[in-house]
Amino acid sequence: MMKKWIIINSLISIIVFAFIFHTNMSKSGGDMAIGAFNVLFGFIQLITIIGISFKNKSHIIHNTILTVLILQIIEMIILVKWGYQIRNYLINQ
Repeated sequence: MMKKWIIINSLISIIVFAFIFHTNMSKSGGDMAIGAFNVLFGFIQLITIIGISFKNKSHIIHNTILTVLILQIIEMIILVKWGYQIRNYLINQ
């Protein structure tokens, strides 16, 4: 059950990051918006995980929160390091 919960949250995080990136790329202030929306979604995802796990009295909260935090850090690194190259590639396609 724990692996399924972690995989679902990982997929949600990656899909939402891709959506946020795609909708805000090549706009004025888009990279700041991508970073801000990604952090806000991360907080919303963490609050939801904590709320659901307290409601169900589940003990899988620590691994799931750690996974979400690691994915948020990886997504921000991708944005900072390769965001411009990804934007140019998507626009030129």
